[in-house]
Amino acid sequence: MSLVRVCSAAANDYTESLCCYAERDSDVALQFETEFESVLAQISDAPDRQPGA
Repeated sequence: MSLVRVCSAAANDYTESLCCYAERDSDVALQFETEFESVLAQISDAPDRQPGA
């Protein structure tokens, strides 16, 4: 499993989006967080499969 680096701008976008979802619906925020973590795991498991790798 490879380390996935997220640039600060993307990390800020993620945090802002997560907070926005959490204010509206905590279940949606949890789904968003779960999906984000899933995508990071997929990238980590097969980094050459992603565009720009």
